Amino acid sequence: FACAALAAGPAAAQAAFQAPSKVAAQKTPLALRAPFNALALAGTRIVAAGQRGHIVYSDDGGHRWSQAAVPVSADLTAHAYVDGTTGWAAGHEGVILHTADGGATWTRQADAAREPDRTFLDLWFEDAKKGYAIGAFGLLLRTEDGGAHWKWIPSGGIDFRDIWAMEVDPTRRDQVYVGTLPAAVYVSENGGRSFRELSAFRKLAE
Repeated sequence: FACAALAAGPAAAQAAFQAPSKVAAQKTPLALRAPFNALALAGTRIVAAGQRGHIVYSDDGGHRWSQAAVPVSADLTAHAYVDGTTGWAAGHEGVILHTADGGATWTRQADAAREPDRTFLDLWFEDAKKGYAIGAFGLLLRTEDGGAHWKWIPSGGIDFRDIWAMEVDPTRRDQVYVGTLPAAVYVSENGGRSFRELSAFRKLAE
């Protein structure tokens, strides 16, 4: 019997394992002690997102905090809002989430989670429909329907660098700037289809 139990142990443990992208974040007072990777404003509400899928928010300038209902326990690295209610969060294991109540509750956007090896590092949204998700190894996705569907954009010129930060020119929406690791800054003038390095970034004035 002992041998049978030992043999069944690893198989049982493997069968019981569930990926963090499939398990809801645990509701716990300790959520406020978790490391947070991103901070943003949803209107006047402060929202913080971080490890194990924990998202917390405050409506009184940070004096009191509540924990959000999040359907994943994967680490979250970024979130963005276009107003006081509509926002997105993203992170490891291909996770992109959406909120319609300022970050209090979240739903999984399934289209993005089809490839769990993706790691998202930042988000940028122009409005409630159009936005970008960026990440490791030159990952660049675009949505035009609020995240219901995401289209991969071959980020030519970045050479599979990790894209950590992104900004879009407010007067020229096709002009996209990204910051990468190893350290470099690139610009695209066609909505992200191709990039060129801003070489002057490597020549900082003394």
